[in-house]
Amino acid sequence: MKITNIEKLPRKKNKIYIDGEYAFMLYDKDIAVYHLDRYTETEDGTEEEFPEHLYDKIMKETVIRRAHQKTLAMLERMDRTETELRQKMKLDMYSEEVADETIKWLKSLHYLDDSRYAQSYIRGHLAGTSRQELIAKLRAKGISKDIANEAYTVCCEEITPAERGGNGGHPDKDDRGTAAAGETTGSIEQQAALRTLSKKLGTRKVLTPKERMSVIGYMLRKGFRRNEIMNAFDELGISIDYEDMPDV
Repeated sequence: MKITNIEKLPRKKNKIYIDGEYAFMLYDKDIAVYHLDRYTETEDGTEEEFPEHLYDKIMKETVIRRAHQKTLAMLERMDRTETELRQKMKLDMYSEEVADETIKWLKSLHYLDDSRYAQSYIRGHLAGTSRQELIAKLRAKGISKDIANEAYTVCCEEITPAERGGNGGHPDKDDRGTAAAGETTGSIEQQAALRTLSKKLGTRKVLTPKERMSVIGYMLRKGFRRNEIMNAFDELGISIDYEDMPDV
């Protein structure tokens, strides 16, 4: 192996290239400690072979160790998804190889868990957010659709019938699952629709046709279904016609 380039960066950082490929980032002090200058090309065109044992030592004792410390510190400050952590590591100039090793290590210690993250996120937003919007936000964070849907079901099953608001508000069967699944989550979504609409309207009880259409459009964009929106209007004592609902 040969160090083919040491690219100087701000804040005493350096990108190290081995055999023409980016390998890792080191600080000026690291270059001095490992005497890497001796492995770069000199004025007369000669250079020493970069020993594999030194490469392994740098990876283990400096690069991977720092990756572990840095990602642990990030997760202690704020929980993240695997995708978010990978993106952050890429910005910090860690190679894909180092990211893979670090992610595996974090998962083995249960510091990184997309399922746990999804459940925590849903619990914090379930009361006033539609299922569709919750799933979309988790997907944007890199959570798979299956994990997001499973997390939503788990969170809904944690809620008691009393907290769910009774047995009303069941959604019609749709592409999200069977009618049985709807019975588990229906009134939860209905309560979320009611809270969202209440927050949007405040104390207003009388709406012009234009205002009514604007509010309905807002609710649809938030991911609520037409029957949930109509039921929410009914709960607030505001009459609307089914014809008011756009065809979606």
